Amino acid sequence: MEDERAEKRRRVLAILDALELEAVVLRDPANIAWYGGGARARIVEGGDLGVFDIVVRRDGDEIATDEIEAPRLADEELTGFAGTFRVARWDEGREGLLPRGPRIGTDVPYEGAADVRDALVRARQRLTPPEIERYARLGADAAAAMTDAILALTPAMSEWTAAGELAARLIQRGIVPVVLLAAGESRLGRYRHPLPTAAPLGRRGMLVVCGRRDGLIANLTRLFAFGPIEPEGAERYERLLRVEAAFLDALRPGRSVGDVFRAGAAAYAANGFDRDEWRRHHQGGPCGYAPRDAIATAAGEGPVDLAQAFAWNPSAAGIKVEDTVVTTPDGPALLTGDPRWPVIRVAGRDRPAILER
Repeated sequence: MEDERAEKRRRVLAILDALELEAVVLRDPANIAWYGGGARARIVEGGDLGVFDIVVRRDGDEIATDEIEAPRLADEELTGFAGTFRVARWDEGREGLLPRGPRIGTDVPYEGAADVRDALVRARQRLTPPEIERYARLGADAAAAMTDAILALTPAMSEWTAAGELAARLIQRGIVPVVLLAAGESRLGRYRHPLPTAAPLGRRGMLVVCGRRDGLIANLTRLFAFGPIEPEGAERYERLLRVEAAFLDALRPGRSVGDVFRAGAAAYAANGFDRDEWRRHHQGGPCGYAPRDAIATAAGEGPVDLAQAFAWNPSAAGIKVEDTVVTTPDGPALLTGDPRWPVIRVAGRDRPAILER
């Protein structure tokens, strides 16, 4: 952990040097989790701010928080973190503890500080070996929770119940579902972002999760059916897996995110889908400490780096595939696999089949 901490501090200090800053204030909970070794800054999910900030200076770090949070942070979230606490009264707020001036940068803008959000996202994208190990454990646990939940479902259950089955199994493993989608037969073909409803699952369904632990987020989607899948449905899904393969084949360090996107988008027509199918839903992109650091487009200029996480999610009406991978010299490595889930071999990779119950 000490080597990881030193590397992350080195990257932030490099931002200070490049932009001639005196300090960088980390306010975005994703950046706080990255820099703080998985520290949880959120009490209420959502929003741009957590309950503490980290001020990074060349001579050390400061934690700005209030008197409610300081004891828990010191005891549980920031143990071993070499930083000085600055604590405000809860009814005063901590904004007065933050530095201001033309040579202060921050990831959530406030008066008297420059916006350095993009630089910090770039700094955290190349994962350290300990992060990849934590990510792999998270991915395996999230995939296992998904399998366990789907094996517990019945056609009469509602989408809400299906989402609850998955949420319970995730939380039991210390994973917070920050995105949770569920669709049964009546809604699966109609919506690409199906928030759960009281509709019954019926003969087929889909569960989607973005789950966070240690700050990292695992993204995955699984399809299931009660009873055999019709041959044309299975063939159509396999064609979608070949679209995904185009994204994964193109995901190589040195290329741009736009290069990868264009390769995947072009694969829709090449595999028998409408050439504009990609326009009906985003296709994913780089991830890690956010469900997506940015949604990939054809114009994306950001480079693909080694040890960078991605989640591509090609889809067509009623079908979708999504997993989290990390780039390696030998190609993308899957993080969200479960050996119990049936697979289809596509382009030299084992990819998730539609689970038949």
